[in-house]
Order: sequence, then C-alpha cells, then structure tokens
Amino acid sequence: MKKIFFVFVLALSALGLRAQTIEEGIKYMENENFTAALNTFNAICKSDPKAYQAYFYIGEVNYLMENYAEAEKSYKKGLASNAQCAECNVGLGKLELDKNNTVEAEKYFASALKINKKSSLIPSLIGDAYLQSKKPNAAKAIENLAQARSMDPKVAKYWAHLGDAYLMSGDNGEAMTAYETAVEKDPTNTEAYISIARIWANAKQTDLAIPKLEEAIRLSPNDARPIKDLYELYIREKKYDKVTPLLEKYVELTGSDVDAKVRLVKFLTFQAKDYERANMEGEKLLLTNPEEYTLHRWLAWSHYELGQYKDSYEHSNKLFDEIEKKPDRKAFPSDYEYWAKAAFKLGDLEHASHIYRKYLEFEPSRSNEIYGLLAKAYYDSSNYVQAINYYKRKGEIKPLSNQDAYWLGLAFDKQKQYPQADSIFAIVVAATPNYAQGWWLRAKTANKIDTISNDSVWLAKPFYEKYIELVAVDSASIAKNKTNLMAAYYYLAYHWVQQEDFVKAKEYYNKILELDPAEETAIDALKILKQKNR
Repeated sequence: MKKIFFVFVLALSALGLRAQTIEEGIKYMENENFTAALNTFNAICKSDPKAYQAYFYIGEVNYLMENYAEAEKSYKKGLASNAQCAECNVGLGKLELDKNNTVEAEKYFASALKINKKSSLIPSLIGDAYLQSKKPNAAKAIENLAQARSMDPKVAKYWAHLGDAYLMSGDNGEAMTAYETAVEKDPTNTEAYISIARIWANAKQTDLAIPKLEEAIRLSPNDARPIKDLYELYIREKKYDKVTPLLEKYVELTGSDVDAKVRLVKFLTFQAKDYERANMEGEKLLLTNPEEYTLHRWLAWSHYELGQYKDSYEHSNKLFDEIEKKPDRKAFPSDYEYWAKAAFKLGDLEHASHIYRKYLEFEPSRSNEIYGLLAKAYYDSSNYVQAINYYKRKGEIKPLSNQDAYWLGLAFDKQKQYPQADSIFAIVVAATPNYAQGWWLRAKTANKIDTISNDSVWLAKPFYEKYIELVAVDSASIAKNKTNLMAAYYYLAYHWVQQEDFVKAKEYYNKILELDPAEETAIDALKILKQKNR
C-alpha cells in the first residue's frame, strides 16, 4: 500500500483533555502502526461516545488501510455524535472523490467550510483530500492548501502539503520553495525533509536525497516515514547491507502492523537473500496471521534456495490454493517458476512440466532453456518419448546445440528409431568432425540399421574407420578407448572376411591382440584363417 500520508493537525484547544491520547493515535497512524492507532481511537470513543474527532481518525486509519466501507461508517458516526464535525464531512467528501462523484464531494467540502469558517484546518484537510484521492486533483489541492497557508502562514505543515500539491502538478521549483519555507517555519518538520529527499531521489540525485532523510531521522528518530523512504532508496540503489537495520527499526516502530512484517520477510528473501532468517520470520508470522497468504510466496522461494524442496513445494501449493479463493488475487511468473523448480527437484516431472508450461505463458523468452531442462530430465528418468518431444520443441525455437543433439540422438536410439538417431548423429559430426564419440555413435547406429535389413551393406564401416583415426593416436588415447577400439576392429575384421580380403582381416585381428594378447576370439579367428591358408 503506497499512499502519500499527511499528518492532520488539530488545535490543542479543540481537543481538550483528549489531546495527548489523540496525538498518540496520530503518531501510531503516521508510523503505519494501524492496529495500535485503531486501539487508541476506539478507546477514546468507548470512554466518550461523543468524541467525534476520534471517529474521524478511525475513518482516516481505515482509509489508509483501504477499508473504505469502514472509513465511511466511522465518518458518519462522527457526524452522528456531533453534527458540527467539519472533519467528518471532509472525510465523506474524500470518499466521493474516489467514486468520481465530484459534485457530491464538493457539497461535503462546502458543508465543512460552512461549519468552521475561521479554521485554517478545514481547507488544509480538503486540500489533502484532493491529494490523497484515488482521482487526485493537483489544482484543487493547491487552491485549498494555499488558502489554509494564507489563513495561518506560521503552520509549517501547510507549506509542506502545498509543496506536495505543486509536486503533483509537476512544478518542482514551487514545490522545493514550499518545502524550504516549511523548514524555515519549523526546522523540525520532518515531512518537508522527506519531500525534498523525494524530489532529489526522483531526479536520481541520491547523494542529495540521503542527507535529507538522515536529517529527518535525526530530528524524529521514532518517525517511521523517513526510515521507510531511506530503506526503499537503498533498495533501489542495491545497497542491501544498509537496508536490514533500517527495516528492522521500521518494523519495530510499526509495532503490530502485519503489512510491515510481511514487507520484512519479502526484503529478506528478495533483496537481502537472508533465506534462513526469512524462513524464521515468515513461518512465525504465519502462525499468528494465516490469512497473510503472500507469505507462502516468499517462503516457497526461501525454502527452495536453502535446498528444502519439499517445504518449498508445499508453500507453493498453499499459495496457489489461496490465490484461487479470490478473483482479485494474482500469481506472478516467479510463483510458477519456484513451484515448478521444487516439483522438478522432488522428481515429479509430469507436474513440473505442467507448471513450467504455464510459466512460459508469462516468460516465453525462457522456452529454449526450460525445454532443454525438461528434455534432459526426462532422458535421465528413461522417459525417452517425452525427452524426444521436448528436444523437438527446443529445436523449433533455436537449432539444438551439439550437446542437446547428442542426447536427442541417444533418445531416438533407445526408442529403436535408428534412422532418426543416425540423422541426428550426422548433424553432430558435421558440426564437430573431430568429436570421436559422435563417430562412434554413428557407427553403432548404422550397424543396427544394417542388422535389421536382409542384406548387410556395411553402413557402419566408414564411421568405425573415422573413429579409429581419431582415437588410435597415442598410447593414452588407445588405453582410454580400448573397449570401443576392439569393437571397431572386430567389425572391420569381419567385414574384410566377408569381402574375402583376408590380409586386411588379419591386420585388424592382430590390432585386437595388440590391445589384449589373450583375446581368444581374435586368436581363434587367426587360427582359422591360417588353417585355410588365407
């Protein structure tokens, strides 16, 4: 929830004996500790049902929490307790602005001004309403805030809010002047420092923005707003080492505010990558606030990064269960990615592939990578049909790498689709003619094709010869490839026997014996050839 928040100042004389308590509630509200703020204002209303200003602030807290129906009820309760609650009329007018009911909104504002003509507070609240509304109007905000400032130019907050209105209108110069005047009127006005910092931050002059926020924190160390702006600025600048202490302080100040604690878990996961602490904080928060379904998102992420795939998978399941319960809940591509990755690590390839296909609807640019991942996983699990399917999909996007083609060829071979395997291995050796293993696979595949035909045409011969040429180069290579070399020599020896070229046949049998002098099959073959004087 990112809304500009404005501190509403009520004259202490109007607040009477409740001043300190309402001020405490306002401070909680400023720090986004909405639970504590509501508790404070509700306690006032309980002790004095006619405390219309407390009802107004209950409405303001609910408005900031986007509980607009509750905000409306509270504003109306304030009017019911005192028909002269000008502030409550402003609150109801703000809600009408959100609905784009400008005429109705202006009626409420006119009523508020009529009730309290002499107070500068009311035009300032109306100006703030135009700024806070879902449908803001910078010109109207300037008009009303300028009126409040003119009525009481000593109030620094009027200048600060007027600066916000100028900033919204795009007039940075007037905005900066108003902020600087606010600081002159009240050097402790943290709002002005925050707003000046935002101007510099938006201009990408963080070296000027940071000192302003630091000054605001120095002036009011328990004000959560400059702390929030500063840690968000550090996140933007990727200075994550500076964020954690600020975020911890922010969460401390917001007290029981759950949103702040959820933001901490998100930061620990997404930016700080402190996965162990993210797990600890997230799991603890889920116990007391199971309705905070987005925690499952960050816990699925952090558990996965720690290698806790089962926990990650379970949190992903819970996340999607919760998302499906309400139409306004949204899943992000990363949600599908971590769900799929966890399923993949757990060996549930069918579910992983299903989730990945959904993920690729959001991130089609990663199709090539993910199809390759699934193809190899299916190959490793001996599901060669699916391996072939995914390698084909990958090849439709971009020509397969030699490595991918290698595995695709093997998958075809495992499925006894030898012509297809041979075509793939042909591509491999064409791309890398010195890749001995590619020639070996071509030879083996060609031999299988030969075997299933009625008449052998010795398809494998040139491939075995090329394989031998590449590996029989030195003693180390020969020793490493001994088994395959012997198979190649046997094939060629038998080929020359069938061709009745016994000299060449003997040559290959002797090569076998060079590798293994005790190889009985080769010894016996040479004996037979000798007996036949061949």
